This record gives sequence, C-alpha cells and structure tokens, in this order.
Amino acid sequence: MIRFTLLLLLCLACITGCSDPARPHLEELLGEYGRVVGTPFPELELYEGDERKVRYLHAHSAATHQMLKNYLSVDRPITAELKQFLIDWQTVSKSSMDLHEKMIQDGRYAYNDDEKEIAERLTKGEALAGFELMDHFEGY
Repeated sequence: MIRFTLLLLLCLACITGCSDPARPHLEELLGEYGRVVGTPFPELELYEGDERKVRYLHAHSAATHQMLKNYLSVDRPITAELKQFLIDWQTVSKSSMDLHEKMIQDGRYAYNDDEKEIAERLTKGEALAGFELMDHFEGY
C-alpha cells in the first residue's frame, strides 16, 4: 500500500511539474545553449595568440547568434521578459560577431582604440547573458 501511494505521488508530481507549457521550450533553450558553450571549434588549433582569440570570439558569437535566431524564429509560450532578454542577447552577439568578422577580413588581430572598449563590453555582455539565462529558470 505504501509503495502504491509513493508511486501515485511520484506520478502526480511528474504530471504537475510538466503542466507548464513553457517548460519544454525552456529545456530546449538550455540544451541549445549547452551545445553552443560546449562547441570545441577544432579549426582554431590552426591559429595562435591574438588571431586565435579573435577567431574564437567570432566563432562563439556566431554560434550564439544563430542559436538565438533559430530559437526566436518559433513563437513559443515564454514570458515577454525572457523573449526581450533573448532579443537583446541576440543583438549583442551579432554586434560581437560583426566586429570580429571585420577584424578577420582586414587581417587585424589587435583591437584599435575604439574597438577595445566595445569588444570588452560585448564579450562581457555575452558571458553574463549566459549566467542571467539561468536566473530565468528559477522555479522550474
């Protein structure tokens, strides 16, 4: 009898926990972000020093931007706050991607005076966005 009661409570907890229509979409977002963070970019082994750093920042920003673009291309039952956060994050990742892409095209792997502060803010913004994303999962 106790086993049956425990099994019933476990089933009810699972059903209740899955009742939020946003949950699968949030889990998908977390999974996609995990894939971006875990992407090794083996082609970067061909480069050294500042060139490797600039190419890594470009590749990571491009992967983040594409992940967010794909995720936002589908209408999902997520909060307006989370959606705006993702749109803002996508904008930051696009700006970082564009900055580093231009440097690569120019064959430049050191920031000029104007770019250094901007690149620093964009890079920190992208990193902090990943941590802030976790705040949106409180209560799930």
